[in-house]
Amino acid sequence: MGFALMGFYSGPALAAGYCDGAAMNGTLQGKQTCKFPSGLRYEGELMRGMRQGRGIVTYKDGTRCEGVFNKNALTGNAVCKYSSGNRYEGEFENDVRQGRGVFSYANGTRCEGTFKNDAIVGVGICLFPSGNRYEGNFWQNQPTGLGTLSYANGVKCTGSFQFGRLFGMVKCTLGNGDRYEGNLNNGQFDGLGTYAYSNGTKLEGVWREGQFLGPVR
Repeated sequence: MGFALMGFYSGPALAAGYCDGAAMNGTLQGKQTCKFPSGLRYEGELMRGMRQGRGIVTYKDGTRCEGVFNKNALTGNAVCKYSSGNRYEGEFENDVRQGRGVFSYANGTRCEGTFKNDAIVGVGICLFPSGNRYEGNFWQNQPTGLGTLSYANGVKCTGSFQFGRLFGMVKCTLGNGDRYEGNLNNGQFDGLGTYAYSNGTKLEGVWREGQFLGPVR
């Protein structure tokens, strides 16, 4: 979602007692502290009654964003700490996450990449509290397209992801040196595939729910 700074008054309304600070030619200028009935608070630079320059905005729910404002909107590098415990550090454009950034979730997951309209798109990296790591393509914050999932136990699988799930033809290397190349379904070997043990032995044929059924007949 976007982060439009709702509840902030601009123009003549700023002279109605919401801000403390100097006014020039009827409009507020320079460093100000502004508090509004909505519970929003702004501390930073104003120009002609608008947020312009460095500032901090704090919402009633505790969400706090600090960065550079241009015509009332966060633009450029900023840091937002959300009431949920999530945190974003990176580029904004008109109050929207846009450009390079890092989003850290309260559960310990950390994702880095290029944001567009508040979501990661294109190539990115996610590190999970389990020790797993995903590197590859994203669409709307979800691993989608070609990518590699590396598990904490040493298993590493490369293939096609759809909304966060690996499916179809994959290539996996296990921590013990074994390899699997074939079809994957619901996280299990399923369909045609070849399992190669590190000692050279191979199982090639049909798999169902992780079990080898035998060679293709």
